[in-house]
Amino acid sequence: LLQEFQNNEPKMKYKIRIETNVTADKIKDVGTLMTDIASNYGHKPENLLVQVCPGMPMLLAGTTAPCAIVFVSSQLDSVPFCLQLKSALNKHLGVPDERIKINIECVCMRNLMSL
Repeated sequence: LLQEFQNNEPKMKYKIRIETNVTADKIKDVGTLMTDIASNYGHKPENLLVQVCPGMPMLLAGTTAPCAIVFVSSQLDSVPFCLQLKSALNKHLGVPDERIKINIECVCMRNLMSL
């Protein structure tokens, strides 16, 4: 039974939660964001779970200027992927690289890293 469950389990390589103070009306197409993340970084959209939480009250470095915090949960080494993820978020959210913070959790080792 366990073997059958593992064979039918979705192969989610990345689970990404993006919290931002950018309002929903200012975010360019979320579907395009997911496709951009998937295609530019060698992953199929079926391997991604992306959740965008716009309009969150946020303060980073003493200012409410556009910012984002991203939580990435992965079964793979996520660091190279996450470094490139910032450019996609800049393009679609309009948030500068220095105002995007990324937390990485490797689910296979249960280690938490922060960029």
